[in-house]
Amino acid sequence: MYTPSHELTPPKQQWVGPSDTTADIIVEKLTDWKVEVAFGLVSDNDNPIVQALLKRKDAIRYISVNNERSAALMAVSYTKCTGKLGVCIAATDPAAEHLLNGLADAASEAAPILAITSVIDRELPRIPFTVFEQNITGPIHALTVVDLACRSALHAPGTAHITVTFEAQQKQPAEDSPAKRSLRTDPSIWPQYLAAAISHQIKDDAILAADPRARTIFSTNHWHTRTGRTLVVANAAPTPGFPYAFAAQIAWPNRQCIALVNDDNAVTLMDDLSTAVYHHLPVKVIVIKDSLFSIDFTKLAANYGIDAYACDQPGELQSVLRQALTSTSPALVEVGLESVPPGHG
Repeated sequence: MYTPSHELTPPKQQWVGPSDTTADIIVEKLTDWKVEVAFGLVSDNDNPIVQALLKRKDAIRYISVNNERSAALMAVSYTKCTGKLGVCIAATDPAAEHLLNGLADAASEAAPILAITSVIDRELPRIPFTVFEQNITGPIHALTVVDLACRSALHAPGTAHITVTFEAQQKQPAEDSPAKRSLRTDPSIWPQYLAAAISHQIKDDAILAADPRARTIFSTNHWHTRTGRTLVVANAAPTPGFPYAFAAQIAWPNRQCIALVNDDNAVTLMDDLSTAVYHHLPVKVIVIKDSLFSIDFTKLAANYGIDAYACDQPGELQSVLRQALTSTSPALVEVGLESVPPGHG
């Protein structure tokens, strides 16, 4: 996991000057979070947020590029190299779409990124696989939302997205009114984010046994291989996750063994959880939950006396995995995933 170089709760600046705009406040909050570099389009110099960044060039360096896709990818590379919060800005419609390649890469690496998009209309351009997403309506609103976005990106870690219209960027406190929150309440866990989260948490000599179905393979394609780790996938057997992980735990009792299984396969071999309990095998089972199934795997696991956890929010995933993976007993995590992006199903 990326380790931030500062506290996750910076001092809050509650005082707002009468001439400060929303854009000014966003940039000031970024300085609170020790942001040193922001990436954006060279032609966006008339964007109020970019103007605010240029006014604070003593604190934040603005790197202008010729393509917003490059801005996102550069922010991700900067984050991977430094572990610090990466910031990218897009102002031309459709702003969010121009950042998607870089943000998808950030999600696959669980890298802390803040994407700021500026739009002409009031519609929130949604970005998939975010850990936080909200529209800022004015300067007072910005004081809270930027803190939440930065904290979410660093703590999850993952991509946070805030957007603000050109009109709202130029608002001053006297023009502001109580914000009608448009917080996205249904962020989704994407397969690549799950794989990255698992790889950040498991031990260097872990053994991962995975089902061969397309979606699970897509997930495991994004996990971080390290010397000493073992990935076991069956080419023909349809339900190898449980038995492969259990046998691996018997063969290597001192290594961490994880089964990554699809929910339909979990149903088929759920009774084998009793095997783990009876033989004291501390295997960790991660069930990829399909929305078509109404089965509560945590309750089924609890019936066998197994510690069980459920998670469908990206901001909670790291904490839930940590609880399960550090247990000295068998444990199960049910993870609700978003659908696989087109072309990967």
